[in-house]
Amino acid sequence: MKESGLWLGLRNAPKKPILDEVAPPLMQFYLLLSGFGFLVAFSVLPLLTGYCAASYGRSFWVWFMLGWVLPILSFLVLFTLIARRYLDQGERLLEEAKEILAAAEAAEVRH
Repeated sequence: MKESGLWLGLRNAPKKPILDEVAPPLMQFYLLLSGFGFLVAFSVLPLLTGYCAASYGRSFWVWFMLGWVLPILSFLVLFTLIARRYLDQGERLLEEAKEILAAAEAAEVRH
């Protein structure tokens, strides 16, 4: 059995396969690329949370960091705060009054 072609093929094989010389740099590149892809994909929700917070007068950086620490929960909390603001009749009337006053001041400054 030791004289079979399979045994002789393994015995006469080079000590260090060629793939071992090529695999570590490729593996490092793959891990680096995978890590970068993970960071980009994982940054979408914190960026979205921070942008939404900033567009409604809240701190971008606070909500961005909350988005990194608690990605799904921070987005849901921000969504709840924004929805509560729009569902509250008093808040909507206050926003309308602010817009009317700003338009009146702009018209007064022009004249």
